[in-house]
Amino acid sequence: MNKITFPLKQRMTGAAVADLQAALQLLLERGILLASAEGVRRELTVALTRERADRTYGETTQELVKVFQGERRLQVNGGVDELTAGALNSMLTELGALDGSSQVEEPLFEVMGAVRLEDGSPAAGTTVSVFDRDLRSEELLGTSQTDKKGFYQFQYSAHQFRNQEKGGADLVVKAFDADGSLLASSPVLFNAPPSAVLDLIVHTETRQPPTLFEKVTQALEPLLEGLKVEELEEDKQHQDLSFLSGETGFEKSVLARFAMAHKLAQQGIRPEFWFALLGGAFFQFAENKTLKEQLVGILDSLPSLNATSVRKSLTRAFNQKDIAEVFQETVERWVEA
Repeated sequence: MNKITFPLKQRMTGAAVADLQAALQLLLERGILLASAEGVRRELTVALTRERADRTYGETTQELVKVFQGERRLQVNGGVDELTAGALNSMLTELGALDGSSQVEEPLFEVMGAVRLEDGSPAAGTTVSVFDRDLRSEELLGTSQTDKKGFYQFQYSAHQFRNQEKGGADLVVKAFDADGSLLASSPVLFNAPPSAVLDLIVHTETRQPPTLFEKVTQALEPLLEGLKVEELEEDKQHQDLSFLSGETGFEKSVLARFAMAHKLAQQGIRPEFWFALLGGAFFQFAENKTLKEQLVGILDSLPSLNATSVRKSLTRAFNQKDIAEVFQETVERWVEA
């Protein structure tokens, strides 16, 4: 682990912030920070994981620095000054975690796996907590989050075992929803090896698999970089669909349908309605036309639709899981509109 530098403060980004966050994560995982507040420690671990993804000194990083400063009787200001950096580096040295420290760092264990929904789709962005199981209790070893493919990976050390005489931790891995509810739990892996694999399946009764509309939404969200979906285009100047198709694996026709649905939402009906409507014969993606040109064609064709054809398109979309069943309540309003 790299030495903590200073000054560091909120809204800063980069490698130095990432080093600070890695140190804070280590102190949380080993129960050094917030030792008597496991629930708060777990919540802040999850929140810090999100900030570490883009190496940004956000509110969680600032809050943890304040906690560290308070526990070490330093000036509590949420920024890393010389004294705070020195205290952090001293602690990392004591733990044997700092690169070049004299102590021998204890070996790390790891657990990894995938969290998937019952239909096989990845449970991306899901909170995963790893526990060491004892007879009537569980000791939190740490928390991670699944990536866009549903994979997680977590490292822990023998120092974290409650019972040091054990050959390995008795691991339990649990997946939690955004509201904190339990989605899935693994059986106990007794005396886990140095590298363990524990996969989780989230059953349908716990969480419905995402619809096609939701899958595309989730896949595009981190790639748009501030661009609105309705601003996407595929022409000589912009090859947005080609790029996004390569990044996400979705066919350009699906992405065109998704972008067109958001463009049409300006007519006053939700994009899910248009996504369903464009899923049938009413719309055929044309590679040789821009989205702007194809939008004009769709608008010109709208008067040819009748209530029966619209209902058929919506029924097909529900059956194929293109849009969520919750929108069945709005079908008649959509048809009338």
